[in-house]
Amino acid sequence: MVALRLGSPIGAGHAEPIRACARTRRRNRDPCQARDIYLLGLGGSFPVAIHLAYVLRKLGRRVVLLDGTGGSIHEQSHAATTEDALVAISFRNYYPDTARLFPELVARGVPTISITDSLLSPIVEGASVVFEIQDMPEPALRTLVAPMCLAQALAIGLDLAAD
Repeated sequence: MVALRLGSPIGAGHAEPIRACARTRRRNRDPCQARDIYLLGLGGSFPVAIHLAYVLRKLGRRVVLLDGTGGSIHEQSHAATTEDALVAISFRNYYPDTARLFPELVARGVPTISITDSLLSPIVEGASVVFEIQDMPEPALRTLVAPMCLAQALAIGLDLAAD
């Protein structure tokens, strides 16, 4: 697992997602070379997931947004394989469906990239790459600026790594 702590000012360290993808290319489970990219970000993390889906689709990547519409999150993720990748996004208080689905996909061998606020998060164990974003201690005051910037950089990194 590659773990990166991103707590610096907005915009600093923007090349780290690209470098993290490059480091994982040498491993068997390379999320940068995924056929399909599954995005899991529910609750307060959903805006980051939907933005990442938008950018990746604009870059020509195949994206599956796991949004759980109608309680169908397990059906939506059923087709994920070791040829795909999962980007999971979750912050305190961790959304229960994200905490339940993440280890299931890891157990199936799906390479994962986690974006979270702590290395103790339920979406860290088994992840290929973990981006830790420290934020305000009060969840009601949480800003999505840092996760959105990371999502943008990650999309570009995934696109560059695929070439």
